[in-house]
Amino acid sequence: MRDVNNRIYTVDRSFYTVTMAVCAITTSRLAHNAQIAGRLDGPIHSANTYYSLALEAFPPTYCATGSINYKRAKLLLAISCLQDGDAVGLHTHLGDYGTLSFTDGFYDESRWPSGLREPEIQERRRLVSQTGPWHSGT
Repeated sequence: MRDVNNRIYTVDRSFYTVTMAVCAITTSRLAHNAQIAGRLDGPIHSANTYYSLALEAFPPTYCATGSINYKRAKLLLAISCLQDGDAVGLHTHLGDYGTLSFTDGFYDESRWPSGLREPEIQERRRLVSQTGPWHSGT
């Protein structure tokens, strides 16, 4: 949340992609009458608008960046598609996540950057463990 409050999405394209994917899920949930605590500030666009903005934010060479944010965004977009009953989109984004993960060995902790803090390690472990048995690289 700190990164959103600090508006990191305005200077980091990969974080912008994640932010738009989160907005797509959130607005879709709101459209399905989800209850929220507090109030919403700023304009709220349609889930499709945020979904499209997230897709448009992926650079042509995102596979080569190794950014964890693009992996996060792909999983969030898959959840958005699942929530909206879009099976093709769900499988497309899960397949993209798999490609990103296998390309840089994300499924293998020994290939992660050295010097990660414990919260970063735990977040990576959660991403890997939540994607099903095919993440193991076998």
